[in-house]
Amino acid sequence: MPHPLPPPTERLSFAHLDPSSTKHCEFLVSLYNSPLYIGVFGKAPISTPEQAAELIRNRFVADFERNGYGKWIVMLKPDPSSSSAEGEIEEGTFIGCMGFSKRDGEFSPSAPDVGFGFLPEYTGKGYATEALRGLIEHGQRELGMDVIFGFTDPDNGPSCKLMARVGMEERGIERMKCFGLEDDRKGKLSRVFVTKGASEDLSIYNIGE
Repeated sequence: MPHPLPPPTERLSFAHLDPSSTKHCEFLVSLYNSPLYIGVFGKAPISTPEQAAELIRNRFVADFERNGYGKWIVMLKPDPSSSSAEGEIEEGTFIGCMGFSKRDGEFSPSAPDVGFGFLPEYTGKGYATEALRGLIEHGQRELGMDVIFGFTDPDNGPSCKLMARVGMEERGIERMKCFGLEDDRKGKLSRVFVTKGASEDLSIYNIGE
């Protein structure tokens, strides 16, 4: 059974990442190598469509198979009047990726968290806010998620503001060992956001010292 897509919003729709799609793979290379992405996440792990296809297969498709959810492409809704020669409506303009992660491991949170990245030219237009609202609603209503986290660098103001705009509550800064490198077991400091209704005691979600 295909994994359900988040429902379209007013201006946006979602699509599964397809490793066999050249368009999808080329977009992922552009996104991961954009100055905005590198500024937040560091050096991109991919630089060719072939590497992107491998990442989609080994990580994103595997996430769906393991958890029933993962990352989707976010795109502007296509113009219904534009169709291919076969009469199929073309995909809209790809502007970013967004979705849920559920990590395995001793130090991983017990609840899923949201992740997102957008091309620089599509920031500041409300698209990320619109997509994240729709994604959280999809997670809660369709995927049965009682609690959804968001983690970001403490100094990443745009991401902090985005999660606050959609109603997520800030819970301070925690050292997240699941984000630490293999040679750095101290982990990484992250500002923690969570959907309303979560326990005040984050340790029950395996977060915190």
